Amino acid sequence: MICCARYFRGSISIRRFYQALCVKCILPNNFEPVELLLALGLACSYVGLVGSIVLEGLESGALTSVAYAATFSGFMHFIRLFGGQVGTSVMTRIITVRERFHDNALGMHVQDGSWLTDERVRALSAGLFSPSTGADQAQSRAIDILSQQVRAQAYTMAISDGFVVIGWMVVVYLLLFLLLKRAKFSYQDLRKMT
Repeated sequence: MICCARYFRGSISIRRFYQALCVKCILPNNFEPVELLLALGLACSYVGLVGSIVLEGLESGALTSVAYAATFSGFMHFIRLFGGQVGTSVMTRIITVRERFHDNALGMHVQDGSWLTDERVRALSAGLFSPSTGADQAQSRAIDILSQQVRAQAYTMAISDGFVVIGWMVVVYLLLFLLLKRAKFSYQDLRKMT
């Protein structure tokens, strides 16, 4: 029993080492430029967000007393949580609906008797013949795998549609951003007060 456990641990270690080597072959050597760009973008957006919240608090008079500041803080926290929940719910719904659509559309093109479908099922059946008890079981398993592949492709296409929706929402919000009025005072006005 101990010998089997050592062999199992050794095979896992060898497999992990091999996976690490494969990842180095596939992925680029350096993610630092991407990480630095992401960090810079997040930092700038966070500073802008906090700055606009502070200016809004000053403009509305929410920072004149502790009770007003606590109410304003609670309101901003509610808006942050509510926006996250609405966004998650909408994206989940969009991905679910689009996954059903793509699954149906792809399923219509995977038809019994089509030469592409038959060739794919034959290739999968040939690969699954040795671990199966017979040709019927291999073909049944091949059809199950083909069904899972169609489902996975439909889910990938639904995620892609979700990113398209996010892109269009960014465009809409940038257009709405152009309609904003100028604030009553800015940080330049605060500098003049000191």
